[in-house]
Amino acid sequence: MPSYFEMIRANGLSRFKVQIEDPRAENGGTNPPGSWTYVEGDGDDGFQLGTQGTGHYFWGEEDGIVQLNPPQLDSVLSYTILVPEGEGGEWTVRIMGSRDSDEPEDARNDAWLRVNGDSEAFLVSDVNAVSQQGFVKVFGGGTEIWGGYTGVDSANPAEKNFLATFDLEPGFHTIEIAGRSQGYHIDFFDVYKEREPWKFASDSPFVEDGPTDPTDPTDPTDPTDPTDPTDPTDPTDPTDPTDPTEPTDP
Repeated sequence: MPSYFEMIRANGLSRFKVQIEDPRAENGGTNPPGSWTYVEGDGDDGFQLGTQGTGHYFWGEEDGIVQLNPPQLDSVLSYTILVPEGEGGEWTVRIMGSRDSDEPEDARNDAWLRVNGDSEAFLVSDVNAVSQQGFVKVFGGGTEIWGGYTGVDSANPAEKNFLATFDLEPGFHTIEIAGRSQGYHIDFFDVYKEREPWKFASDSPFVEDGPTDPTDPTDPTDPTDPTDPTDPTDPTDPTDPTDPTEPTDP
C-alpha cells in the first residue's frame, strides 16, 4: 500500500493537515519540482510571518510580471491521504496562502487544485468551475499575511463561486496542487469535514508503506479548542467563502 498522511479525529472534528514542503510527500522537501521555490521559515522580506513547519513554497517569479498560467505538469505537488472506514462524506480543502502584492488584486491569489485526477468528478457542487486538465481554480488568502481559502471559481458569471468541498469515500485519495499566479506562496493545506480547523492545529502523522490502524486515528495531543475553533486573526470568513470582487476567469 502507498505511504500516506493520516486523518486526525479530535474535539469532534475529522481532518488532515499537511505542510506543503513536507519532505515525506511524493515531491516535497527543499527542492520542489518545476517552478516551485522553497523558502526557509518566513523568508527575508517579512511578508510571510508565522510560517509553519520548516518553510513554505512560492510559485513562479516572486516579483515577476503578473501572469496567469495553465497547470504545468512538471510543477505538480502531490500528496496522498487515507480516509478511514466510517469517515466517508463531504470533505473541504483549505489552502493557507499569501501574496506579496494585491495589485492587481484578482491576479496574484490563484492556484490549481486536483483531487483524484479529476476534481469536478468529486465536487459536491454542480456549478461548473474554471478548470483545466482535471484541476479547478481556487483563490484567496492574505496579502503580506497568511490566510486560508476554500473558494472555487465559477466558470459562469451568473453563478456564485463555491466551496472546494468533495465527496470522498473511505480509501486513498490524491490531493494535487499546481501554480497559477506568479509569486503566490503556500504554507500548508488541510482537508476537513465538520468545520474549519484552527489554523495552528497539529499536522497529520505520516504512515510509511501502508496503514497501521486507520480505525482509530484520534490524536489526544491536538491543541484545537472546540469551544472556539476559529482564529480571529485569520482574514478568511468560513461562513461566506465566495468573493464578490473576484471576477470570473473563463
